[in-house]
Amino acid sequence: MAEETIFSRIAAGEISAEIVYQDEAVTAFRDINPLAPTHGLIVNCGPHGGQEVPHLHVHLLGGRPLGPMLAE
Repeated sequence: MAEETIFSRIAAGEISAEIVYQDEAVTAFRDINPLAPTHGLIVNCGPHGGQEVPHLHVHLLGGRPLGPMLAE
């Protein structure tokens, strides 16, 4: 059995989130602390990916020039 994380609980509907897409394999939702006008989570992995919770997820950022944030 996989370890339960905040992300698995959001996907299961146990924790409230603004879901932007969900099917049987994928759940995408808006970040609670957005870094850009559009900031959703899908996949992000490992410490160099900025991962804070050990779980595969992605961040989608857009809506404005991101400038130095991309250089970090």
